[in-house]
Amino acid sequence: MSMVRSRSSMMGSLGNSYNPWVSKPAETSMQQVEAVSRNSTRESSSSIRDLCRECTSAFENCTRHKSLMEHDWAKYSSAEFSVIVDSDSFALSVFRASFGLFLDSEPTKRFILIVPRVLTILRDYLIECIRCAEAQSSTDEATKKVDSSLKSMSQMMESLTESNMQSCFPQSDGRSKPEEHEKLRAFLGIMCLRQHTKNEFGVEARYDVSKLDALSTKECIKISQELKLSKAQQRLIEVNLRRRSRFLQAQERNRQESVGDSTKASTTQGNSGVQEAEEKVSQPVMTALTALSAAGRYLEAPKLPQGAMASHDEW
Repeated sequence: MSMVRSRSSMMGSLGNSYNPWVSKPAETSMQQVEAVSRNSTRESSSSIRDLCRECTSAFENCTRHKSLMEHDWAKYSSAEFSVIVDSDSFALSVFRASFGLFLDSEPTKRFILIVPRVLTILRDYLIECIRCAEAQSSTDEATKKVDSSLKSMSQMMESLTESNMQSCFPQSDGRSKPEEHEKLRAFLGIMCLRQHTKNEFGVEARYDVSKLDALSTKECIKISQELKLSKAQQRLIEVNLRRRSRFLQAQERNRQESVGDSTKASTTQGNSGVQEAEEKVSQPVMTALTALSAAGRYLEAPKLPQGAMASHDEW
C-alpha cells in the first residue's frame, strides 16, 4: 500500500512539474515575463524573414524550369510575392515584431501567428512545383496552389492594414488628454461664435465679436466654456480635437520607430532579402500627415486680424 502511495505521489509531482498552470515556488517578475514575450516575438520575426528568403529562393528556382515559365508564370508570381513582402504593412509588422512593439495590438498578434504558417505552406507548394517540373510531370495543380496561397496572403495583408487602422484609432483616442487641447477647443468654440452661430449670447452680442482678439487665452477659454453649441458644432469640435491627438501620437510613434530603425539598420548590414526592406521601414511609415519633423509640435491656432471673419479653409 505504501508503495502505491509513493508511486502516486511521484506521478503527481511529475505531473505538476510539467503542468504550466500549477504555480511554481519561485516568483517570476513582470520584467521576466515581458522579456520572454519579446524574445518569442523576435524569434517569430526571424522565422518570417527566413521563410521569406526561402520562398524567394524557390521562386528563383522556378524561373529556371521551362514548364514553370510558360506564360511567364514563375516570373509574375515571384513579382507578386515581392510586392506583398515589400508592402508597407508587411515591413512595418515585421519591424514591430522584431522590437516587440505593440504586442498588445490584435493585428500584430495575428500577424505573428498566421504569417509564418502561410509562408510555410507557400514554400511547400513551390517545392512541389519544382519537383513536378524536374520530374517532367504536370505542374497545373501545384501552380494553382501557389496562386491560391498568394491570393490568400494578399487578402490577409489588406485585412491587416484595415485592422491596424481600426485598432490604432481607439487606442490613440483612449490615451488622449483633454487638458492638452484646451486652447484648441477654446479657439474652435470662438470660431463658432465668429461664424454667427446660435449661442446663449444671442444676436445682441454679435457686435462684440471683433473684440475677441484683444482677450487673453484664459478669457477666451472662459468664454468658450460658457458657449452652448449645437450637437453638430460640438461634434465638429470633438472631431478636430481627436484628429489633433492622433496626429501628435503618430508623430511620437514615428520618432520612436525611426530611432529603433536606425539601431536595427546598424546591426543588419550585409544581410539580403527581406532585411533590406526593414532598413527602409521608416519611409513607408511616414505619411503625408506624419512626414513633418517628429520633434515638431502641432501649430498653434491662427490669430485673426481684428474684425476679420474666418472661412472654413482657415480652420
